[in-house]
Amino acid sequence: MISIVIFILTILIWGVVAIALFKVMIKHKNVITIILYVLFLIISISVILFVISCIFDNTLYDTPEAVYEDVYEDDKRIERVVEGDDSCMLFIVSEDAYGVQMVEKKDGKYGMFASWLPMYTREYRDSGDSVYLEIDNMKGSSDYYACLYVYGVKALDLDDVQSQFGNSQEIYHDSESDTDIYFYHLSEFPKEAIVEVNDQIVEWTSTKYSTAY
Repeated sequence: MISIVIFILTILIWGVVAIALFKVMIKHKNVITIILYVLFLIISISVILFVISCIFDNTLYDTPEAVYEDVYEDDKRIERVVEGDDSCMLFIVSEDAYGVQMVEKKDGKYGMFASWLPMYTREYRDSGDSVYLEIDNMKGSSDYYACLYVYGVKALDLDDVQSQFGNSQEIYHDSESDTDIYFYHLSEFPKEAIVEVNDQIVEWTSTKYSTAY
């Protein structure tokens, strides 16, 4: 979304400059001003087209991992890919953090990150900070992704985790932080975020709805 705003501002500034230079050319109409104005138009339009190609990159990839590798060169790794209907979610892990990234999907191919679209997120936390649930939806997409974090698995003597979302598609276990993470693909936002851990319904003490760009 930020890139779109910057692009719009760039177009507006270019329009103002183009009009101002056009008035100068009309006022001082000669060969030099005409040549300079034409050069300005050619160069500036070329730059704008290049920016458009960068923002709205239509390159398609065979795998979502290829999308990430083409854009980023870092020490992060993709641990899970949760497939949706018109997108997919990448669960990315680094040395000290987790993260998710949405990738658009079309006709079995994967496009660039939808970083210019707002992301709607609903967060749920329990009183003991042992269970955390995050549900994300990319604007314009019918896909919803839920990530359920259960911390301190050994301390909880974890036997079972159930939710109203159904069976999780993937489970990621982080042995270093003693955390289990469950991933779900949903077709709609759940009316109630009911989660059971060891046959006990989790009581959410705080919820938060936000839109990130």
